[in-house]
Amino acid sequence: MQSQEKIIDLDVSMSKCGMKYYRHGSFTIDLHGINCSAPSIYQILCKKLNTDAALQFLPIFYVNHLDVTSGSMVSFNQPLYQNVAINNWKECILKIEANRVSFAYARYIDTPDFPTSLNEEVGGLLTILYVIQGLFGHTQLHFTVTINLETNGELYFAPQGSIYAVDHILSTYTLNPKNFTYSNELYNLADSEIISFMQDVINGFSSEKPIFGHHQPFLTIDVEGQIKNLNFLKEAINPSGF
Repeated sequence: MQSQEKIIDLDVSMSKCGMKYYRHGSFTIDLHGINCSAPSIYQILCKKLNTDAALQFLPIFYVNHLDVTSGSMVSFNQPLYQNVAINNWKECILKIEANRVSFAYARYIDTPDFPTSLNEEVGGLLTILYVIQGLFGHTQLHFTVTINLETNGELYFAPQGSIYAVDHILSTYTLNPKNFTYSNELYNLADSEIISFMQDVINGFSSEKPIFGHHQPFLTIDVEGQIKNLNFLKEAINPSGF
């Protein structure tokens, strides 16, 4: 499957910050069955993403990051900056267009190991889906969602604080292949559909070496724990219920 067109120029950013290694993550949501302009989608998101809890996985949506506003596009931009830690650079972009929302995040460091909770990609994507579901719940919804993960180092899953609830981790799970793209069609956003989608994404991470005689090559979602995580997010976005 072809990778998504990138809205972050990794080569330019690598040259600016002088780091050797990058990790890039992105998602795209295409809306079908409802016709929404860029300003309409922006206004829809503003109605619900107005608390820290609702924005926990999509902090780029804070108004201080608002960059471009027009009838055809609304964008939020956190330009390349050096994080608190030395030799740790980040950038982030959110683009809203007619019937489409795109997000990209990148981090640059001088060592090859990157932990990820997948909160930026999966958590951010679910945040937007649940907002739209809350406002168009009686409409037949249809989304095409695409997630891309890429690194020239080692991207490994770190469960602490993650939107994911996974069974016990007794090994290290790294992104393999190092340029992973997954796309699917989502409809009613039932928990079972979302969990199946999340499992397909996290299957991009695998373990090659057993630890203490244990070898489970792929991570497995804890369904009960995952439903709790999803409910916490839905409650933060729409306290009155879906």
